[in-house]
Amino acid sequence: MSKREVISCLSLACVTLISSRSPERASLGGFPAGKREILSLHGNRSVERLEEQLLLYLEYHPQVAWYGRGDISSTFASTYKIATPLPTPYTIDYLFEGKAHVYLPDAIGQLLDGRFLIAEAGLEQDKRRERNRAKAEAARKVAEQQAGVYWIGTEATLSRTRHANLVFLHARRQAFPAWSQLEEALQVVWPWGEALVERLGERWPQAEREAAVWKHCAESAATPVTCWWTSLRSHSPGSRL
Repeated sequence: MSKREVISCLSLACVTLISSRSPERASLGGFPAGKREILSLHGNRSVERLEEQLLLYLEYHPQVAWYGRGDISSTFASTYKIATPLPTPYTIDYLFEGKAHVYLPDAIGQLLDGRFLIAEAGLEQDKRRERNRAKAEAARKVAEQQAGVYWIGTEATLSRTRHANLVFLHARRQAFPAWSQLEEALQVVWPWGEALVERLGERWPQAEREAAVWKHCAESAATPVTCWWTSLRSHSPGSRL
Protein backbone atom coordinates (compact mmCIF):
# COMPACT_ATOMS: atom_id res chain seq x y z
CA MET A 1 0.00 0.00 0.00
CA SER A 2 1.41 3.34 -1.00
CA LYS A 3 1.64 6.34 1.31
CA ARG A 4 -0.75 8.19 -0.96
CA GLU A 5 -3.41 5.51 -0.42
CA VAL A 6 -3.00 5.65 3.35
CA ILE A 7 -3.28 9.43 3.44
CA SER A 8 -6.29 9.37 1.13
CA CYS A 9 -8.04 6.97 3.47
CA LEU A 10 -7.23 9.00 6.56
CA SER A 11 -8.32 12.27 5.01
CA LEU A 12 -11.69 10.72 4.25
CA ALA A 13 -12.25 9.13 7.65
CA CYS A 14 -13.68 12.25 9.26
CA VAL A 15 -16.54 12.18 6.76
CA THR A 16 -17.04 8.45 6.13
CA LEU A 17 -17.59 7.65 9.77
CA ILE A 18 -21.20 8.83 9.47
CA SER A 19 -21.48 9.92 5.86
CA SER A 20 -24.78 9.22 4.14
CA ARG A 21 -23.44 9.53 0.60
CA SER A 22 -19.88 8.32 0.45
CA PRO A 23 -19.46 4.75 -0.88
CA GLU A 24 -16.67 4.25 1.66
CA ARG A 25 -19.01 4.94 4.58
CA ALA A 26 -19.19 1.43 5.99
CA SER A 27 -15.51 0.72 5.57
CA LEU A 28 -13.77 3.25 7.80
CA GLY A 29 -14.32 3.29 11.52
CA GLY A 30 -13.60 6.92 12.36
CA PHE A 31 -10.59 8.98 13.36
CA PRO A 32 -7.46 6.84 13.61
CA ALA A 33 -5.02 7.65 16.40
CA GLY A 34 -2.61 10.41 15.54
CA LYS A 35 -4.45 11.36 12.37
CA ARG A 36 -3.90 15.07 12.85
CA GLU A 37 -0.16 14.58 13.15
CA ILE A 38 0.26 12.69 9.87
CA LEU A 39 1.65 14.73 7.00
CA SER A 40 0.08 14.45 3.59
CA LEU A 41 1.94 13.40 0.49
CA HIS A 42 2.25 17.08 -0.36
CA GLY A 43 4.29 17.69 2.79
CA ASN A 44 1.83 20.49 3.49
CA ARG A 45 -0.87 20.13 6.13
CA SER A 46 -2.81 22.96 4.49
CA VAL A 47 -3.38 20.85 1.37
CA GLU A 48 -4.59 17.86 3.37
CA ARG A 49 -6.87 20.16 5.35
CA LEU A 50 -8.37 21.50 2.13
CA GLU A 51 -9.05 17.95 0.93
CA GLU A 52 -10.93 17.30 4.17
CA GLN A 53 -12.90 20.53 3.67
CA LEU A 54 -13.79 19.49 0.14
CA LEU A 55 -15.11 16.10 1.26
CA LEU A 56 -17.30 17.61 3.97
CA TYR A 57 -18.45 20.24 1.45
CA LEU A 58 -19.57 17.43 -0.88
CA GLU A 59 -21.29 15.60 1.99
CA TYR A 60 -23.57 18.60 2.60
CA HIS A 61 -23.95 19.82 -0.96
CA PRO A 62 -27.68 19.51 -1.75
CA GLN A 63 -27.04 18.30 -5.31
CA VAL A 64 -24.45 15.59 -4.60
CA ALA A 65 -25.98 12.09 -4.68
CA TRP A 66 -22.76 10.28 -3.75
CA TYR A 67 -19.00 10.81 -3.78
CA GLY A 68 -15.77 9.03 -2.95
CA ARG A 69 -12.00 9.29 -3.27
CA GLY A 70 -10.64 9.02 -6.78
CA ASP A 71 -7.12 8.04 -5.73
CA ILE A 72 -7.48 4.72 -3.91
CA SER A 73 -6.29 1.53 -5.59
CA SER A 74 -8.46 -1.48 -6.39
CA THR A 75 -6.41 -3.51 -3.89
CA PHE A 76 -7.07 -0.97 -1.15
CA ALA A 77 -10.80 -0.89 -2.00
CA SER A 78 -10.97 -4.69 -1.96
CA THR A 79 -9.04 -5.04 1.31
CA TYR A 80 -11.27 -2.60 3.15
CA LYS A 81 -14.46 -3.66 1.33
CA ILE A 82 -15.06 -0.19 -0.08
CA ALA A 83 -17.95 0.05 -2.54
CA THR A 84 -16.70 1.57 -5.78
CA PRO A 85 -19.39 2.55 -8.33
CA LEU A 86 -16.59 3.83 -10.56
CA PRO A 87 -13.16 2.29 -11.27
CA THR A 88 -10.49 2.82 -8.61
CA PRO A 89 -8.17 4.48 -8.88
CA TYR A 90 -9.96 6.80 -11.27
CA THR A 91 -7.19 7.67 -13.72
CA ILE A 92 -7.12 10.69 -16.02
CA ASP A 93 -4.45 10.91 -18.73
CA TYR A 94 -2.88 14.27 -19.50
CA LEU A 95 0.08 15.73 -21.37
CA PHE A 96 2.67 18.03 -19.86
CA GLU A 97 5.78 19.25 -21.66
CA GLY A 98 5.16 16.69 -24.38
CA LYS A 99 5.08 13.70 -22.02
CA ALA A 100 2.14 11.50 -20.99
CA HIS A 101 1.16 11.44 -17.30
CA VAL A 102 -1.65 10.06 -15.16
CA TYR A 103 -3.64 12.19 -12.73
CA LEU A 104 -5.81 10.87 -9.85
CA PRO A 105 -8.48 13.37 -8.73
CA ASP A 106 -9.23 13.89 -5.05
CA ALA A 107 -12.93 13.01 -5.41
CA ILE A 108 -15.37 11.60 -7.94
CA GLY A 109 -19.11 11.18 -7.69
CA GLN A 110 -22.51 11.86 -9.16
CA LEU A 111 -25.04 14.66 -8.87
CA LEU A 112 -28.76 14.07 -8.31
CA ASP A 113 -29.48 14.76 -11.97
CA GLY A 114 -27.14 11.92 -12.93
CA ARG A 115 -24.21 14.06 -14.05
CA PHE A 116 -20.70 12.83 -13.35
CA LEU A 117 -18.63 14.86 -10.86
CA ILE A 118 -14.88 15.31 -10.57
CA ALA A 119 -13.70 17.46 -7.65
CA GLU A 120 -10.25 18.64 -6.63
CA ALA A 121 -8.86 20.62 -3.70
CA GLY A 122 -5.59 22.48 -3.25
CA LEU A 123 -3.87 25.78 -2.64
CA GLU A 124 -4.89 28.42 -5.17
CA GLN A 125 -1.30 29.39 -6.01
CA ASP A 126 -0.42 25.74 -6.56
CA LYS A 127 -3.43 25.18 -8.81
CA ARG A 128 -2.25 28.04 -11.04
CA ARG A 129 0.98 26.24 -11.91
CA GLU A 130 1.32 24.97 -15.45
CA ARG A 131 1.32 21.28 -14.60
CA ASN A 132 -1.77 21.57 -12.42
CA ARG A 133 -3.48 23.59 -15.12
CA ALA A 134 -2.79 20.72 -17.50
CA LYS A 135 -4.35 18.29 -15.02
CA ALA A 136 -7.38 20.53 -14.56
CA GLU A 137 -7.91 20.87 -18.30
CA ALA A 138 -7.73 17.09 -18.76
CA ALA A 139 -10.18 16.51 -15.90
CA ARG A 140 -12.54 19.13 -17.29
CA LYS A 141 -12.52 17.43 -20.69
CA VAL A 142 -13.23 14.02 -19.14
CA ALA A 143 -16.15 15.50 -17.22
CA GLU A 144 -17.51 17.23 -20.32
CA GLN A 145 -17.27 14.03 -22.35
CA GLN A 146 -19.57 12.40 -19.80
CA ALA A 147 -21.87 15.45 -19.60
CA GLY A 148 -20.49 16.09 -16.14
CA VAL A 149 -18.90 18.88 -14.12
CA TYR A 150 -15.47 19.64 -12.70
CA TRP A 151 -15.15 21.55 -9.42
CA ILE A 152 -12.05 22.98 -7.76
CA GLY A 153 -11.92 24.06 -4.12
CA THR A 154 -9.10 26.26 -2.77
CA GLU A 155 -8.45 28.26 0.39
CA ALA A 156 -10.16 31.16 -1.38
CA THR A 157 -13.35 29.27 -2.23
CA LEU A 158 -13.81 26.77 0.60
CA SER A 159 -15.08 28.96 3.42
CA ARG A 160 -13.42 28.29 6.77
CA THR A 161 -16.46 29.60 8.60
CA ARG A 162 -18.84 27.33 6.74
CA HIS A 163 -16.50 24.37 7.21
CA ALA A 164 -16.40 25.01 10.95
CA ASN A 165 -20.21 25.05 10.96
CA LEU A 166 -20.33 21.80 9.00
CA VAL A 167 -17.87 20.11 11.36
CA PHE A 168 -20.06 21.17 14.30
CA LEU A 169 -23.16 19.90 12.51
CA HIS A 170 -21.52 16.70 11.29
CA ALA A 171 -20.34 15.73 14.76
CA ARG A 172 -23.96 15.69 15.89
CA ARG A 173 -24.87 12.97 13.42
CA GLN A 174 -23.23 10.37 15.63
CA ALA A 175 -25.60 7.55 16.53
CA PHE A 176 -26.53 6.80 20.14
CA PRO A 177 -28.69 4.05 21.74
CA ALA A 178 -31.97 5.98 22.01
CA TRP A 179 -31.76 7.61 18.57
CA SER A 180 -34.16 5.29 16.72
CA GLN A 181 -36.93 5.86 19.28
CA LEU A 182 -36.28 9.58 19.50
CA GLU A 183 -36.29 9.88 15.73
CA GLU A 184 -39.84 8.52 15.65
CA ALA A 185 -40.89 10.85 18.44
CA LEU A 186 -39.40 13.83 16.62
CA GLN A 187 -41.52 13.11 13.56
CA VAL A 188 -44.61 13.51 15.73
CA VAL A 189 -43.68 16.58 17.76
CA TRP A 190 -41.57 18.56 15.25
CA PRO A 191 -43.07 22.07 15.44
CA TRP A 192 -41.52 24.70 13.18
CA GLY A 193 -39.90 27.44 15.27
CA GLU A 194 -40.73 25.92 18.66
CA ALA A 195 -38.57 24.42 21.41
CA LEU A 196 -38.35 20.74 20.48
CA VAL A 197 -36.40 19.45 23.44
CA GLU A 198 -39.18 20.27 25.91
CA ARG A 199 -41.89 18.81 23.67
CA LEU A 200 -40.18 15.41 23.70
CA GLY A 201 -41.19 15.06 27.34
CA GLU A 202 -39.32 13.41 30.19
CA ARG A 203 -39.02 9.88 28.80
CA TRP A 204 -35.37 10.48 27.83
CA PRO A 205 -32.62 12.44 29.62
CA GLN A 206 -32.18 16.09 28.64
CA ALA A 207 -28.80 15.41 27.01
CA GLU A 208 -30.23 12.68 24.77
CA ARG A 209 -33.20 14.83 23.76
CA GLU A 210 -30.84 17.64 22.77
CA ALA A 211 -28.60 15.17 20.91
CA ALA A 212 -31.62 13.83 19.02
CA VAL A 213 -32.65 17.31 17.86
CA TRP A 214 -29.10 18.11 16.71
CA LYS A 215 -28.80 14.80 14.87
CA HIS A 216 -32.15 15.30 13.20
CA CYS A 217 -31.02 18.73 11.97
CA ALA A 218 -27.75 17.33 10.67
CA GLU A 219 -29.45 14.43 8.86
CA SER A 220 -31.92 16.86 7.28
CA ALA A 221 -29.11 19.17 6.18
CA ALA A 222 -27.29 16.28 4.51
CA THR A 223 -30.35 15.02 2.63
CA PRO A 224 -30.13 15.81 -1.12
CA VAL A 225 -32.74 18.24 -2.40
CA THR A 226 -34.03 18.86 -5.89
CA CYS A 227 -33.39 22.60 -6.09
CA TRP A 228 -30.17 23.85 -7.66
CA TRP A 229 -27.66 25.67 -5.48
CA THR A 230 -26.95 28.40 -8.00
CA SER A 231 -23.65 29.51 -6.50
CA LEU A 232 -22.11 26.08 -7.13
CA ARG A 233 -21.20 25.08 -10.65
CA SER A 234 -18.28 24.01 -12.81
CA HIS A 235 -15.13 25.92 -11.99
CA SER A 236 -11.74 26.60 -13.41
CA PRO A 237 -8.60 27.02 -11.28
CA GLY A 238 -8.83 30.09 -9.09
CA SER A 239 -12.55 30.64 -9.60
CA ARG A 240 -15.00 30.62 -6.72
CA LEU A 241 -17.27 27.76 -5.73
